[in-house]
This record gives sequence, structure tokens and C-alpha cells, in this order.
Amino acid sequence: MWNPDETEENRGIVTDANRRVRIARTPEDRARHQAFRDQFQDEPSLSELLESGEITQEAYELAQRCYLERVPAAKFEDEAFRRLISALKSERERLGISLTEIARSTGIQLAALSGLESGQNGNPTVSTLSRYASALGKKITWGFENGSPPNLRESGQPGSS
Repeated sequence: MWNPDETEENRGIVTDANRRVRIARTPEDRARHQAFRDQFQDEPSLSELLESGEITQEAYELAQRCYLERVPAAKFEDEAFRRLISALKSERERLGISLTEIARSTGIQLAALSGLESGQNGNPTVSTLSRYASALGKKITWGFENGSPPNLRESGQPGSS
């Protein structure tokens, strides 16, 4: 059982009734951690730093470029696929179900679900999508429709000669 009075000197690691591991901290540790959180809570944005004159326009543009190059664009290339993921996320939110609850009920890792919803996992398995939909009380139906045929002669694909 979790005991908030347990100090780090007395083993410090405890498990509460829900089997969550907690580290019991001394009052000094808690104060130090809170001071650290308080220090960085109201960090100014790049725009605020530029407006205040704390950074130059050149530094601002460099930081923006570095940030944009580091953040990958959404990997979903197919609009229908994007709509499917968006529909799953919207239904989850409409039902008031957290990603953590979906992870528990499906056995899919929370990070994988988050990546799926944010567009960072553009190639999930059929099983992943089906389990996610099932956790929402839905099922995925598959189909296809006419689209623009690829120009194989220009693409260099086998059979294009």
C-alpha cells in the first residue's frame, strides 16, 4: 500500500493498491521538484522572445527552421485512410474514452495508439485498426472505388515497356 510518509531512505519505492509504483519523496525532494516545475511553467514562446527583443529575427528564423525540420509531417498519404483514423479518434472522443482505456482493452501500446491518431504511424496492421474499432463498438468494412490509374509507362515499373 502506498505510504506518502515513507522516505527515500526507507526504500522509497512503494506500490499502491492499483499496483502503480510510486517513489516516496521527502518534503525537500517535493519542494525541489515543485521549484523546477514552477521555473519552467511559463517559458516564453519564440514569438514572445522575439517581441521582447531577447532574440533577434535571425535567431527566431533559425529556431523555426530547426523546429520544422525536426517535426516530421504526417505520414498518411491516402485521404481515405486519414478519414478512417480521424473517424476512429472522433468516435473515441465522442464516447469519452481515453487512449489509455483503449490501450488497456485492446492490448495495443499507448504510444502506438497515440502515433496512429497523430499520423506518425502511417502503416498500422489490419489487426490494430480492427481492435481499435472493436473497442469502440464498431467494425471496419473494406472496399475500393475507381481512382486514377497509375501511368506505368512513365514510372519505370515492371511491365511498363
